[in-house]
Parts: sequence; structure tokens; C-alpha cells
Amino acid sequence: MEDKTFLEIYDGQSVDDLLAMEKTHRLDSIVLAFEAALDQKRARLGDGSISETEWVILAVESLEREVNNGGFDQFFTNPSYEFVPSIVEILEKISCPNVAAITKKAINALGLQQYDFDSIVERVNEDDSILKTILTKCDKEFYEYPDDIESRLFSYVKENRENIRFS
Repeated sequence: MEDKTFLEIYDGQSVDDLLAMEKTHRLDSIVLAFEAALDQKRARLGDGSISETEWVILAVESLEREVNNGGFDQFFTNPSYEFVPSIVEILEKISCPNVAAITKKAINALGLQQYDFDSIVERVNEDDSILKTILTKCDKEFYEYPDDIESRLFSYVKENRENIRFS
């Protein structure tokens, strides 16, 4: 079987165009294209233009990108912090219970009542060896990919494609 092509860039394809690439392109690259299209839409039309299904795509892709680039610390302290209150429920919604459990453990380690940016950054930057140990353990568990996040997110996208609009 031939290797599938990595879709290098989102270039204005429609939802149906991207879904049709499943047989020829890597799922991770297709999901990244969905994220890029939705980021563009959000920049043009604002947060109110994003549907619940679209929010799921943005949240999951943000979690993957940030944790893979710098661990849960980075997910918590970059603009992705906005997804913290809903990410566990979202992961469960796309059938990623193991990743949801790891993420919940990382969030619970913060011990916060509210998840605003300043509170999260202050907590993550504290000199707390117990917190650092827990987050490092959660990072390692996440990197083992106990759930196939990309294929489950792609399945969710296919099942909910009527709720996705790029304009």
C-alpha cells in the first residue's frame, strides 16, 4: 500500500473537498486543513461564527499541537487556554476516553476554581515540584497516544459535516 500524501496547506477547499481526500491524504493533514479553514473563518467573522462542531475541531487540534510542542504547560499558557474548561468533555465526545482522562488529570493538578488566562499562567509558573511532576507524567502518557485522536476526530467531522461552514 502506498503512503498517503500530506496535505501541505489549506488552499480554499470546501468541507466536501477535504473529506474526499480521505483515500489519498493523511488524516492528520486533512484535520489540520479543517483547523486552518476554521481559524481563517474565526479571524474574519469572530467567535460567534464558530459552531459547536467547529469548536471541537479547534479544541482538539489545539490540544494536540500545544502538548506535542511543549507539554500541558504550553497548552495551558498559550491562547489555547480558552479550551481548558471544555476539552475533557470534547475528548469524550469524539471517543477519546484515555486522552480525556490524562487531560483531566493535568487540569485537576492545577487545582483552580476558574480557568482564566492570568490564573492559569500564575499557577503553571509557580515553583511547585508536585505540579511539575504530575504534568510531566501527563505529558508522557499523552505522547503514548492511547487513543487514535486523528481518526476519531476525522470520524466526528464526517458524522457532523453539516455543522461545518468555512464562510
